[in-house]
Amino acid sequence: MPSGKPIHLNCNQNRLLKPMLEFARKIFLFLFLMSSLPLLGQDLIWPGDINNNGVADNKDVLYLGATLGLFGPERDSIYDFWEPQNVPSGWAPSFYPYFDFAFADCNGDGFISDEDLNAIIQNYGFEHGIIEEDSFDIFPSTVSQPILFAGEESILLNEGSTMSFPVTLGGTTNVVDEYYGIAFSLNFPPGFVVSAEFEFTDTTWFDAEGDGSLYLSRWDDEGNRLDIVHSKRNQTPALGTWGEIGIVHVVIEDDVPGFAGEIDFMTFDQTYLVNHVLQRQNTITIPLKAQGTTSLEELQKTSLDIYPHPVGAGKNCYILSEQINGQETLKLLDISGREIPVEASFESGRIDLQLPDVPPGVYILSIQSENKSLIHKLSIH
Repeated sequence: MPSGKPIHLNCNQNRLLKPMLEFARKIFLFLFLMSSLPLLGQDLIWPGDINNNGVADNKDVLYLGATLGLFGPERDSIYDFWEPQNVPSGWAPSFYPYFDFAFADCNGDGFISDEDLNAIIQNYGFEHGIIEEDSFDIFPSTVSQPILFAGEESILLNEGSTMSFPVTLGGTTNVVDEYYGIAFSLNFPPGFVVSAEFEFTDTTWFDAEGDGSLYLSRWDDEGNRLDIVHSKRNQTPALGTWGEIGIVHVVIEDDVPGFAGEIDFMTFDQTYLVNHVLQRQNTITIPLKAQGTTSLEELQKTSLDIYPHPVGAGKNCYILSEQINGQETLKLLDISGREIPVEASFESGRIDLQLPDVPPGVYILSIQSENKSLIHKLSIH
């Protein structure tokens, strides 16, 4: 029978027992942590990284647009935080090599919908593992490569202003064979741009069915880069077409670095033009150049004087500048980049305007000729 007396361990026994207990504690902790993590060696879903290349970015929207409306098994956890999650089995085979449709179900609810775009937006730029280069099969194009360009070849920067440029894809002689979506980035030189945003144009050249589209644009301050993506949503490509994608609005620094000659002010990068099964059509991109200046006096020559200013809606005003020779064209744009009809008469050094009856606000005057571009804000009250 036990005596009920306490057991006393000698020093040697105590020294042996402590390491054993510590080892057992570590084993228990390791097993607990491993049981709470996805299994090693299997694919993991990081919500927003649909193509599973290590980063959530604008290209993932192309995959989302191509798979909208598909459904499959729910995940164990239905949420879209940036955490690794197991891939549920049972989704239909993918039309694209090495792409599991379950990755497009970003929130894990078993249905690929517009709500899955939220995961890309909230986790944009987040990375995991090794980032791999995006890879798309090449579409066997039967026509010339469509050109992606910003409407103008060269501009003169207007410091402290917002400048707007339409971005067009293709033309009458270089159409897009099968358009379903496009992702690209616009790069700007350091010290020239405060920020940029993209206004997507709602036209019928890519959405004749009226089913709507997926849009996303994201400005990166550190990289001086604007990421852009558009995708159709009905699994039906637009055939043999071309048109304006949208308008980029660029806020120019108050004091840009001086330079001579021309520089590439806005360049296209990472361009992915795809059809409804994510085949990529090659494109040609044309950078937007900025004309340099060599002195303050030369910068001052580009200034415009507007009288009266501000000016009332529906009233007359006139523009004076020694840069005007009467051979220019003039556009009046609202802050979104939409052109406003305006009556203008030109003569050397002067333009007379008859303004329409528009809401009060800040508008942009764009005066163009073959070898120059003059931009100025116009305040209408």
